[in-house]
Amino acid sequence: MSKFALVGNGPLSNRGCEAIVYSSIDIIKNEFGDSEFLLASFANDSSEKLPNEITSIELPFRLDRWSSLWWQYRFRKLLGLSEDLSYFLRKFQGRISDISAVFSIGGDGYSIDYGHTIIDRLIIMNDFFHSNGIPIIIWGASIGPFGKEPEFEQKIALHLSKIDLIVVRESISLEYLHQLGIRDNVCLACDPAFVLEPKPCQLNEKIEQMLRDQCIGLNLSPLLAKYATNGSLENWTNLSVKIVRRLLAEIDLSILLIPHATFANLSPLMDDEYFLRGVYNMLTESERKKVALLPRNLSSQNLKWIISQTSLFIGARTHATIAALSSYVPCISIAYSRKAWGINEMIFGHRDWVYSSENLDANELTAQVKKLLNSSKQIRMYLNKTIPSQVNEIYKTTERIRKFIT
Repeated sequence: MSKFALVGNGPLSNRGCEAIVYSSIDIIKNEFGDSEFLLASFANDSSEKLPNEITSIELPFRLDRWSSLWWQYRFRKLLGLSEDLSYFLRKFQGRISDISAVFSIGGDGYSIDYGHTIIDRLIIMNDFFHSNGIPIIIWGASIGPFGKEPEFEQKIALHLSKIDLIVVRESISLEYLHQLGIRDNVCLACDPAFVLEPKPCQLNEKIEQMLRDQCIGLNLSPLLAKYATNGSLENWTNLSVKIVRRLLAEIDLSILLIPHATFANLSPLMDDEYFLRGVYNMLTESERKKVALLPRNLSSQNLKWIISQTSLFIGARTHATIAALSSYVPCISIAYSRKAWGINEMIFGHRDWVYSSENLDANELTAQVKKLLNSSKQIRMYLNKTIPSQVNEIYKTTERIRKFIT
């Protein structure tokens, strides 16, 4: 039985991260048969129940304040030295001797948009596995750009050129890598979460009735405050309420609020359900009759099934929009990073259904939703025709991976 490592992802309570894990496992098993998996995720939630085939370890995301490692970090910083990440690799001691390949599944971790906290750790992990003779696949990734830091761009280009295979999920990343001279070890395929199997679940009567009667699925994340309202969560909450009210006023459909990342244990300020509950509570009693909020304990498979039942979807979280698109549901992506633009371009060949979070306006967004609704039938037909071929490409990449696995 083969054993693979899945590393560099976020906590599974971010259902996009969970979707990447389970869909990647299905894709790998389709090519290699029953396998075992070592899942090494940043800040993983140990309360998440995992199948027996998965062994989970938590990668440290932040140093515990006042710990010896924290003092070492502060001392090095005082001396102008870079962070010593050697401690980071201790989690893998005694665990890698029988691993056939490592899949780096961090999605958009290969970016400096969020600083160096993640990408520096991804680099050191890749180097560690390579030094032990284990093939590395960067899997379902958005990569770059790094032009703001020319020296780092040269460093990461050299690093990426040594990776066994890089599977990028949109053409923007592919073109950027080509510009860096990285071609032979790169291919394009959709995000692995496109293959995630939906799983029905029981819901309360109000939500089930909304799904039967047609409704809009809406995912808004507190993450967007950084982009939409210059970091003001209060202003972003107020704008989100305006968006819900404008949609209710202009479109004769109820609205289902869909959280897709729920990790209040890390930070309530990053928790979709916590945020959307605040939006819901600011609505009037009459408005709440046409709005419902999903509970926080649903899996990525449950959420994909629910999203597949909606008439159309508006989403900020990338994997919430992937759940819609892969279910052939017309979708507007509220973009906060290049991945939203890139994924839409790969599927549609244009960006018509992407709305920038930096220019969010309740009236303009509602107008775009009305256009989407008017084109709904044609979009569903197009997605039905296009998505299966996109999914086929991600399965085909495993044939290439087999060639360098002994």
